[in-house]
Amino acid sequence: MECFVNLRMYDRERAHFTREGKYLALVKENLCERRFLHIVKANDPWTDNENAERTYEGVIHKALLKRILLKFDANFQQTYNYPDYCLEFYFSHYCYRKQHYANSRAAEKLGDQFLFPTLTQSRERPQLDIKLNDEENLLLRNWQCRWHNCVLNSIQKKYTTRRSFKHATRGFRTSRHRKNIPQIFKLIPTSACTPSNSSADVITTRLIESGVLKMGDFIRIVSQRQVEKQLTPEHLMPDN
Repeated sequence: MECFVNLRMYDRERAHFTREGKYLALVKENLCERRFLHIVKANDPWTDNENAERTYEGVIHKALLKRILLKFDANFQQTYNYPDYCLEFYFSHYCYRKQHYANSRAAEKLGDQFLFPTLTQSRERPQLDIKLNDEENLLLRNWQCRWHNCVLNSIQKKYTTRRSFKHATRGFRTSRHRKNIPQIFKLIPTSACTPSNSSADVITTRLIESGVLKMGDFIRIVSQRQVEKQLTPEHLMPDN
């Protein structure tokens, strides 16, 4: 959050680029000469045509003493004819970009009170009313839920009612993630799960083996490093 706020001091409400070889240059005072890992987003809110809401992303390749050199996509780079743009700066590191995107979405959808609460509000029923009937079927407000893992014994089923719908705490095993994902997918199809550690391959493999989710039912996001070093197991590679 602090990095996001600090970057706002570099934003420009109106600015234009000049051509400098294969780059577009932006004049900016008091810079240190180095290579920056930042992305610049440019849009033209003052135009009346269809490009008013279009945003272009450029990467800072070099920072000189009084200007920075950027590259945008080839079409923007070639057709740019010196109009003013509104500029915003962002970190190019993917982990920071994910956090900044999450911050903006939380502020947009949930409001400032969610990010910076000023009072405490309690729900009438903070926990879901989950229970097992005599036939060991899972009930949620008298609605019977289908078991995604039918081989669970009675002890495991009782444990699921206490744990599956709670926040993942320390020691929450990979196998629990694998069992919970099909339940979440069934109840909330638009949800997204992003395990990014070494358990991701195990979770993906177990989901396919279970038969609940098949190849194409979900998307596994991998890093560029994993693609370049061919670290993804062959059985998890897409067919095409």
